Amino acid sequence: MTRLGLQRLAADQLLRSGRLDEAYAQFASVLEKMSLPFPASDGAAVRMLLANRFLLALRGCGFRDRTPEEIPTSLLERVDLTWSLGLGLSWIDPVRGGAYEALSLRLSLRAGDPERVARALSAWSVHQTLEGAPQRGLRTAARARQLAERVASPYSDATSTFATGMCAYLGGQFRAAQAHCAAAAAILETRCAGKVLELTQARVAELWALYYLGEMGELVRRIPLLHREAQERGDLLASACLRSSVLNAALLAADDPDRARRHLGRVMDQWSHLGFHVEHFWELLAGVQIDLYRGDPASALRRVVEGRPRLKGSRLLHGQMVRVEWLCCRGRAQIALAARLPLGASERAALVGRAHRDGRALLGHGARFAQALGELLLAGVAFVERDETATLHHTRRAVAGFEELEMGLHAAVARIRLGQVLHSSEGESLGHAADDWMVAQKIKNPPAFVRMLAPGFRD
Repeated sequence: MTRLGLQRLAADQLLRSGRLDEAYAQFASVLEKMSLPFPASDGAAVRMLLANRFLLALRGCGFRDRTPEEIPTSLLERVDLTWSLGLGLSWIDPVRGGAYEALSLRLSLRAGDPERVARALSAWSVHQTLEGAPQRGLRTAARARQLAERVASPYSDATSTFATGMCAYLGGQFRAAQAHCAAAAAILETRCAGKVLELTQARVAELWALYYLGEMGELVRRIPLLHREAQERGDLLASACLRSSVLNAALLAADDPDRARRHLGRVMDQWSHLGFHVEHFWELLAGVQIDLYRGDPASALRRVVEGRPRLKGSRLLHGQMVRVEWLCCRGRAQIALAARLPLGASERAALVGRAHRDGRALLGHGARFAQALGELLLAGVAFVERDETATLHHTRRAVAGFEELEMGLHAAVARIRLGQVLHSSEGESLGHAADDWMVAQKIKNPPAFVRMLAPGFRD
């Protein structure tokens, strides 16, 4: 292998282990030698993404089949380098990751190797869905799947299966997402040696789907094992995935918020401080969850207020899952604090108004899971406003939405809140059954989980 090739592999490994500062320096050098762009600023990254997206739209995704032997080596090297960058950055900096995924797809189509086109289409389908075009993403994923079946490559099979799972996850189809991501992980683990990052992504995405399905027992069982493996191989990216975002709920299920905070701080202290990445958003989300779990809404809202400028400047809010989780996180912090303030206080009224807007924004989202989360948030708003009719209306709609989507944990939480509002034997029965369900899912302190996910009600 050439010296440039070794440098590229070294940069790739640094990126995949989460050592961004070092990886960026290495990649900038390699890209310059290969006459490929490296956007030094966020604005340049946006322009690169938009330019490549426009050029893809102009040329379409047709290509002429060629074998790797028919393709110039220099072009294949450019295809593989941009693919590596897109893959590594997609879960760190989606704008730069998307720019390289688009460029890699353009170069792959020019090269004409069906296997490389299949993996590039797979990655691009997830980006399309992330940016709010789910139907287009699903069509691209289906095309990638057809190509993968034609080339009969385990890696293409894994990437297209994973892409289908991620598109389902981003659209709130969590059962389908879990099945596809689990299938992709199985292929990568048994038939694709050395694909550590891809395996990490498939496993983590499956865990995310399990969280929204309410399978807390599985999270409690699996996350510690996966985290130990990540630590043993020095994989900071995997550690950040497993100890932040909604997955910190595994430690909260053990009723250990202090440990959850320590693990989160330990991982993020090692993370890059260049820019605001997906991992910083996950840290923000996890921190708010811990604060709400502990019954400290003032700290939760302070975290939201302090994090908002950097999040807004990062362009992460263009991703629909980040936007939904942010609205839900911010709304919960606002209504939790409002419930603690005295009636008639101006700050209380302002917080209730802002939480109501966040709830309405969730209802206006196209995905059903976002609408169900919005109903639960608006139920808390109505309770704080002492509007029992609206509280019952929104809580019942939340329960129905979560049940339809098989979101077990959220359905149990919503049933408990519904039971509190009904003031009847039916309500008591609902609450006891939901509480028993949560205990069976290894949740040691159900009331704290309910306070975290559905604040505003009387605890």
